[in-house]
Amino acid sequence: MDVFKRALDFNVKGSESVQVRTAMGGLVTMASAGLCFLLLVSELLSFSRVEIVNHMTVDSTAPSLETTIPINFHITFPLVKCKDISFDAESTRGDAVVYLASQDVRKTPARGAESSLRPPEGQTGCTVEGTLFTGKVAGEFRINLGEDVPLQLAPMVAVEFKTNYTAHKIHHFSVGERKENKIYPLDGLETIPDGEGHYLYNLRIIPTVEQPLYGSPEHNFEFAFQESLHKGTRLSPGMTALTLSAPGIHFFYEFYPVMVEYTHQRTPFLQFVTQALAVVGGIFTMSNILDSILYQSARVMKKMA
Repeated sequence: MDVFKRALDFNVKGSESVQVRTAMGGLVTMASAGLCFLLLVSELLSFSRVEIVNHMTVDSTAPSLETTIPINFHITFPLVKCKDISFDAESTRGDAVVYLASQDVRKTPARGAESSLRPPEGQTGCTVEGTLFTGKVAGEFRINLGEDVPLQLAPMVAVEFKTNYTAHKIHHFSVGERKENKIYPLDGLETIPDGEGHYLYNLRIIPTVEQPLYGSPEHNFEFAFQESLHKGTRLSPGMTALTLSAPGIHFFYEFYPVMVEYTHQRTPFLQFVTQALAVVGGIFTMSNILDSILYQSARVMKKMA
């Protein structure tokens, strides 16, 4: 039985009396061990690294009237008094939930450091901060700067907006749950229009879902925007039945029917073990081949000498 087992042994052993150790072989072994260590560290770092993979899919989550989405804003108007600012919001669908939480909207006098545009001497601007709640439908959110001008009684009215009246700085604007380490495209944007009227922001909101390595998926929203200015105009005497709306900042938003999925991925443990064993076995196999070539070459050169 032992003879049969020995016949199956592919790992042939040499006798100590015929084994030779050389200095060149020692150098090859040390170089191989160093290279093996570096590659194993590289594999370990690759295994510990978390990669975020994203792809787009159709948003299959149906809108719900009971579900509301917060829109958070923090904006400074350096040339407008707080008493002249009002809010308005509506949706494109009458049954959708759109409202401002009055207890969450704050208007405070603006400090000079909050904007590069300084108000006139003796006047203060206004900072507004709050939250709008909306359903998952398109809508509009307006910050009105002043009151509408009625023209019914005026035989001729010429309306001129104050210079830089709609100048503003957006400290923060986000859709969904606010994340401290997340970058939002409107944060820090300061705008001084070259004219007065209605400053428009068109927002394209995309739902997102982030799947971490452990735990439940997190749903949120991202958005892109375009901005434009609709300047104020003078009205003629024949338009006495109309009302000229006050200047302001308008946010038009709509939700895209697609969703971006972010998945956190890491190299599987078994794949890491397989790659680590392949590194060790490959390096020492090649070092054995290299050592044999160097040893045989040295013997041939010695005989030729």
